[in-house]
Amino acid sequence: MHTQEVVCPGCGKPAIVNVIKNQVTSNPCQHCKKHIYVRADKNGEINYIGMSAPCFIATACVNAVGDEGSGEHELSVLRHYRDSYVQNLRDGKSILNEYYMVAPRIVTAINNRANTQEIFREIYTDYLVPAVKLIEAHENDSALTIYFKLIRMLEAKYLFKS
Repeated sequence: MHTQEVVCPGCGKPAIVNVIKNQVTSNPCQHCKKHIYVRADKNGEINYIGMSAPCFIATACVNAVGDEGSGEHELSVLRHYRDSYVQNLRDGKSILNEYYMVAPRIVTAINNRANTQEIFREIYTDYLVPAVKLIEAHENDSALTIYFKLIRMLEAKYLFKS
């Protein structure tokens, strides 16, 4: 772990954050006290700075759906689920750290396909919408099962192909 100065996306002032290789860290800004999320790659280089933890796959899906759906609602539900449920599971931090490492690679692999928008719309319809419905019905474990199925399917299809 090392510390690094970044510009707080909330207040625009310099802030010192902790950086850990291959992980997302949450650091309070020394000025505005809002949390700054920082993700570092395997070399410890920062590749994401934001006010909320990244939702790579969900964001890509919502962007692909555009005005067809109510994507901001789904993103909000999924972020709340991540922050209030998944993060508090016994293995929650491990689940999230794995996601933050694999999801950007999955999104990049899909973005390199000719049918990118179609793939993300399919993920939105087949996985994200059902997961959101389960979360809203307080069936959190079932929503987590959908997440694991989605990630394993995407890894097999887009990352582990030879």
